[in-house]
Amino acid sequence: MAKIETTLYNTSVGHVDTLVRNAILSGSVSATLEDESHFSVGGVECETLVFERYSIIGSNRVSLTVTLVKRGSLLENQHLGRAGLSRPADRGASQALKPSLGHTCQAYL
Repeated sequence: MAKIETTLYNTSVGHVDTLVRNAILSGSVSATLEDESHFSVGGVECETLVFERYSIIGSNRVSLTVTLVKRGSLLENQHLGRAGLSRPADRGASQALKPSLGHTCQAYL
């Protein structure tokens, strides 16, 4: 499993949402947004995005869940990638998601 956790400053959930969507969906021909959830409670915004893409190496789907939580000027950003359970060798596919997402968020660290 690949995991990225960062705290971003001076940006909005909507802006980071757009950056993440563009990075994931333009980074793979087979990438799709499978589901999403948005809500706000007591001044805290939360968004979850679930992406999938096909992995040729593992002959299965690779899942990526992105969670954004914002309170005030801080935005907590967590990305969890998971390869299919049937192919342990496909762990590299979920690791491959890290560089584009890390680069996408770097400007707000």
